[in-house]
Amino acid sequence: MTSFCWTNRTEISFQFCSIVICFICSCSISSAYQQDIGFERLKSEKNEALATGTNILINQIEASSADDNQPAIYFPDITHSEFVNVTFVDKTSSGTQSTSGHATSMARYMVGETLSQTPGIKTVNSYETLDWLNTTLFSGAGSRPLQSNEKLANHSWVAVFDENPITLDIFQRLDWIIDQHNFIQVVGYIGDKSPVLSSAFNVIAVRNISPPVDTGSAGLNDIYTAGRSLPHVVVPVSTTSVATAVVSSSVALMMDQTFPAVLSVEAIKAVLMAGAIRHTDNTANGDIKDYRQSVINQTDNGLDKRFGAGQLNIYNSFQMMDNGRQQAVESGGSDIKASGYAYVASFGGQNGSLTEHNYPFQTGPQGGKLAVSLVWNLNLNEDGAGVFNPVPVLYNFDLQLVDVTEPQEVIIARSESMQNNTENLWLDLSPGRKYQLRVLSKEAKVIEWDYALAWRIERPEVLAVPIANSVQILLAASLYLILFIGKRVTGR
Repeated sequence: MTSFCWTNRTEISFQFCSIVICFICSCSISSAYQQDIGFERLKSEKNEALATGTNILINQIEASSADDNQPAIYFPDITHSEFVNVTFVDKTSSGTQSTSGHATSMARYMVGETLSQTPGIKTVNSYETLDWLNTTLFSGAGSRPLQSNEKLANHSWVAVFDENPITLDIFQRLDWIIDQHNFIQVVGYIGDKSPVLSSAFNVIAVRNISPPVDTGSAGLNDIYTAGRSLPHVVVPVSTTSVATAVVSSSVALMMDQTFPAVLSVEAIKAVLMAGAIRHTDNTANGDIKDYRQSVINQTDNGLDKRFGAGQLNIYNSFQMMDNGRQQAVESGGSDIKASGYAYVASFGGQNGSLTEHNYPFQTGPQGGKLAVSLVWNLNLNEDGAGVFNPVPVLYNFDLQLVDVTEPQEVIIARSESMQNNTENLWLDLSPGRKYQLRVLSKEAKVIEWDYALAWRIERPEVLAVPIANSVQILLAASLYLILFIGKRVTGR
């Protein structure tokens, strides 16, 4: 096994402030994680039907490993045997012929022939970190971020700025480009002392399992508050750099499996979070054994401060994604099947949309363990007039599990955070009960916004609520449901 190790930290001037950027890797190279995250099982079951990333382009943004005042070193070694069918496009063009060992390792986990989940990816756009920030987020003085047709970027680096206004500007621009262009950003998280880019709202923040970090987000203002739940998911690998690259490959796999259909960033994030497992027996690199058992580890949106929604499991996520399309009852659909997903154009009371959606199901004689994630984006409320001048709004959506077996319904569990843009539930279900998952808008005024909801029931025997013209459907093993509420926002 080849080992790579880096401790570089580089001081660079950016937009008239000081920045410390470092990559987050001291990693050993191993494909053992593929079994732990369910990829081997997925590949075995789907075989030739499993996508490989052929239709997906990925951006690799890398911190430079060069010394101060030297040309940036960020480009992978494209002669590596894992990259025979991959074209790396140097978007920064620093002029140096040197290659980055860190970038090479991350690329192996994203597009490598044996280490990645997506060896079919043909093109990788390679950027140095500051160049990407300047050319994509800051495309001109005061202007809006660059409009891009690119849909996925990996950030196996972290940073800290010495001025909060610069950090806030970066977060708002990043959140805007994710929401407006469905440009998914998978970012590393190592704690609130190095918050760039993980303390933005609309990213997918990732960490390795060990050692756990429970500090949450950094605080900048009354929207970007301290202590929001991070990370979103964890991965059983040696470092956070590798964990980030692994999740990027998982996202690319899901994107390619549904191509040419496009899933929203909210949907992908919800599927990853609801698919995550909360108790693990990994081959290496740590385990989760006490998820939310202690009050001090419980977040107000239903997660664990150390592990987020739990460990990435791409098998679970694919099961949810594969299970078909449905609608909420209030949106004209009939009672939901035992598995599937729904798409609704808008939510929140404006333009004829609703402020409550319900998704009924019924448990069989064995009950089950329910995992649910509700995800929506921060609204940057930017008028699109050319100068980037956002007014961020975090909408208040709630998630409930309601027992409707008896005439008098009972709320069994609820997730009602005021500072996060995800709500989550993880709990046991009683056998032989009728339930509804309920999504509520708690906004004082009517709005129109989108959300994604994903859920699954572990190891149950689950009976779907009967639909009008069919028999009841009994499923053994697992029920996976995902509901995507799509985006149709006034003025966007």
